[in-house]
Amino acid sequence: MDDPAVFSRAFLGKKLWAGQRSIIRALRDGDVAVRSGHAIGKTTIGAVAACFWMMRPDSIVITVAPSMRQVKSQIWREIRSSIQNARSRVIQLPSGLRMATYPEFPQGQAHWTVAEKWYALGVSTNEPEKLAGAHSKRVLVIIDEASGVDDRVWEVADAVLTGKHDRKLVIGNPTRTVGKFREIWSRKQEAGVWQRFHFDCTKLPWIESRQDPPVEGLVTHEWVDKMRAKWGPHSPIFKIRVRGEFSTTDENVLLTVDQIEAASRVEGTRGRPVSLGVDVARYGEDKTVLTWIEGNAQVRQWAFDQRDTVQVAEIIRRAVASLPVDCIGVDADGIGAGVCDNLKRLGVAHYEFHGGEKPDRPQYRNLRTESHWNLAESIRGGHFQIIGEGEPYADELHGQLAFCLSTLTGFTIESACGVNRT
Repeated sequence: MDDPAVFSRAFLGKKLWAGQRSIIRALRDGDVAVRSGHAIGKTTIGAVAACFWMMRPDSIVITVAPSMRQVKSQIWREIRSSIQNARSRVIQLPSGLRMATYPEFPQGQAHWTVAEKWYALGVSTNEPEKLAGAHSKRVLVIIDEASGVDDRVWEVADAVLTGKHDRKLVIGNPTRTVGKFREIWSRKQEAGVWQRFHFDCTKLPWIESRQDPPVEGLVTHEWVDKMRAKWGPHSPIFKIRVRGEFSTTDENVLLTVDQIEAASRVEGTRGRPVSLGVDVARYGEDKTVLTWIEGNAQVRQWAFDQRDTVQVAEIIRRAVASLPVDCIGVDADGIGAGVCDNLKRLGVAHYEFHGGEKPDRPQYRNLRTESHWNLAESIRGGHFQIIGEGEPYADELHGQLAFCLSTLTGFTIESACGVNRT
């Protein structure tokens, strides 16, 4: 079985669309790099490549992602799904393995061993030493979320992949404007080293024809339309998440997209204090947002529309009734004042945040600007974890953070997030 696309359909039960088939087949000829927008099936490509590589004896697969959480929840979850599909099949492989004898993978497992030099392993970007010992007849290194992977890992991978049949597959959204992944697309000398694939979601065949995607789970034209309307076609978040383009960064942004992405990969320490932040919206397209934070980690975000102040106060009361909360902060300007009045009536202790008040430090225009800067500094320093891609309202949060701008007027710093709430 020399065709990985046929292998995917026949043995793993996974249908691939034309772009995926081109990528997976290109691995037979050399190293492959893929940049794209959201949900074009990059994780499936990596999982199929790993399973196909493991067909033959003396083969090693190393998958790398920026954090171990991403290793387990993305590509290895897809590998586990592929193997579960394969276990129901009794077809004999050229290697002598039977699909029905593929191992059972507990949730969270990121390793698969057949023999001493025949295994697959998932590692995070801070474990480059685990790549160093990967020597066998055929070695495949898959770098997922490649923009966020430390350059040291790329260097170790280059030192390991010295054999004729060794390969490298790197896939991701182009979130950083520097680093090894960026150099693949910007340096002329890289053109002869890599087979490069770029997928702009706005130009995918089913998006242009406004049809359903050929495979379930791929990006839809409705999502592309939503992102275009929400962020605008020239915004950094649209360029990166939809068009798969590297973005130029405005010098006035509080946070770059790669800093925001990095914050979603931080392993935050959950614990006390536990706080709930509430941003209250009026009727219309805006939504009231509740954010749950434990220690230095954002745990969850909820959003509600078409709720009056009495209903929002009741939602807050129920949310904290069975959970330990040290602080409830409510944006009390405008309609938020009504929510605070109702919380007082319900006997729910809370803190009223008034963004227009005097800041603690005089260089900021007001308390809201100072709060923006405090959050940005925590994120830039790697001290705060935010919700990541795939979690509810993560796209909206990341987009709003990317739109936060700062300006210096005299000796006063101002900030503004020029988009609607989510």
